[in-house]
Amino acid sequence: MRTLGVVFALSWVSSACGGSGGLGKPVAVFPSKVDLEDVMTREAKPVTALKTVEVPSWTIQTPIPAIGAAYPGETAWDRLLARYVAEKGRGKLSAELRCAALETARFYATAGGFPDDGTRQYLAERCGSTTPALQLGTLTGEVPADVTDDVLADKYAADIKSLLDQSGLLPTTDVALGVARVGTRVGVALYSANPVARLARFSPLVSGEGVMLEGVVSAGSDFALALVNQGATGVRSCEPDRTLKLPQFRVTCPVVASDEQTRFEVTTRQPGRVLMEIELGGLVRRNEQAGLVYAPESSTSTAQAADVLAFQTVLFSALNEVRATAGARPLVLESKQSQVNQRLAPHFFEAARTGNSQVADTIGLGVLAGWDVNGIIRDGGVYWGIVTSTRSPARYLTYALASPLGRSILLDPDMTRVAIGASGLAPSGAMALVTTYSFFQTNDHSADETKVFTELSKRRQAGKHSAPQHTPRERALDRALARIAANDASTGSALSLAMEEVSANEAVGVSGWVAETSDLRQIPWPDDLLAKEPLNVEIGVTHYKAPGGAWAQYAILVIMREPGGGRMASTSRPSTL
Repeated sequence: MRTLGVVFALSWVSSACGGSGGLGKPVAVFPSKVDLEDVMTREAKPVTALKTVEVPSWTIQTPIPAIGAAYPGETAWDRLLARYVAEKGRGKLSAELRCAALETARFYATAGGFPDDGTRQYLAERCGSTTPALQLGTLTGEVPADVTDDVLADKYAADIKSLLDQSGLLPTTDVALGVARVGTRVGVALYSANPVARLARFSPLVSGEGVMLEGVVSAGSDFALALVNQGATGVRSCEPDRTLKLPQFRVTCPVVASDEQTRFEVTTRQPGRVLMEIELGGLVRRNEQAGLVYAPESSTSTAQAADVLAFQTVLFSALNEVRATAGARPLVLESKQSQVNQRLAPHFFEAARTGNSQVADTIGLGVLAGWDVNGIIRDGGVYWGIVTSTRSPARYLTYALASPLGRSILLDPDMTRVAIGASGLAPSGAMALVTTYSFFQTNDHSADETKVFTELSKRRQAGKHSAPQHTPRERALDRALARIAANDASTGSALSLAMEEVSANEAVGVSGWVAETSDLRQIPWPDDLLAKEPLNVEIGVTHYKAPGGAWAQYAILVIMREPGGGRMASTSRPSTL
């Protein structure tokens, strides 16, 4: 299994005026260095890898089912699984996962080992699955070639039922079984998944310049981001339909004309969490034949590293080679932070493999904090991955960059530093925990202010409200931003002083609003700002580092002129997300 995470932001928000005070707390809270040392002092158990084999290419021979097709009942294995699901009342038969299970079993029967993580994910997505977190159970054996499938199904029935019993199926669990034979070799693959999100009316076929995705993400999600690959190294954000509120979503994803097939992912964040979760992922294509031959290509040398240290060194060099191809500047290696990642990598992979989300989150957030990174961190991302049948950094990167979220973490041109911690995986694989960082390097946030105003305009348009009027930033707000950046005043008090000055100088009524976030795509817009008619706004953005925070954060100040003049508005409704 392979998962990805990236930090976007928690946000704090307050209406501000009349001395309401301010926020001044870190919006992204990370584990401390002491917390990480506590993890590092424990003993990490070795991660046991599934026996896998790497092949140059693989041709999918199982017919691809139509999305939502009924589960076939044509084989003894199909009927065995259907009986189990009916009798136990657990599991939902998935035709898409059956296609992937058959290909996985056939891979084993042909090659003598199962496909590795990246290949299994591809097989599932090309077969039509959009659930990224799949559990695989396997059985293998040798039987005489003249034994019929019906006899073999009877022979394996007890073992398969035992495998199903151990899979922890719920009534809502997608499940499928695949069995393949080549000569005397038999491979059994059981896929199961517990979807937390679903697509509605999904078609993998694309015509034109884009594809629309719609559906429902997990309940309680307070942020969702859809990404789609562009060509060999590019990635784009999909445009959301701002009339919908989570958990419902609808996005339009651009598809490059030359891409016969491309991957998308939908990521979310739950309240109180910092790491993003991939809840949906899949492939869209321009014709039915696209992608039936899987031949992962590498843009760097495919040579295997002699050991873990060499794997780490070559991976860093190979990543910068790909970034150069993508037009991004090279990353600088953070040696001290890499040592921390190195010590934590075995613990992270043990926690991820055993489902210990608390420890995995502590480590993932801890390395993202960048306590040993020099500079004022603006943003960061974490990617972890495994190559089981080879110690090739190029293969690792091939799988990493197949993911839109992986590309956004590793190839983002704004990222300038990287930390890499690698660990061996017996007998010949490797694991790597990679973090990237970007930094605040200027106090000029005029481009950010334009982004904020543009998003406000789009949200008001979606709500069928008038376009806001944009007042150029004036001296009162400039002084407020300077106070915040120098940590001379809280965001709330700085805005209040600016509002008092504007009201006195212009003899107008004003109201204000302030928010703090570590990602300008996650601004918690209040309803009264989105619906106020008419709306005249002056917007200022700066950054500062709250006491105890690992990262700096944005402060967004909004002053609204009130029609009709009068005194400064004096409402105050502080709240947090």
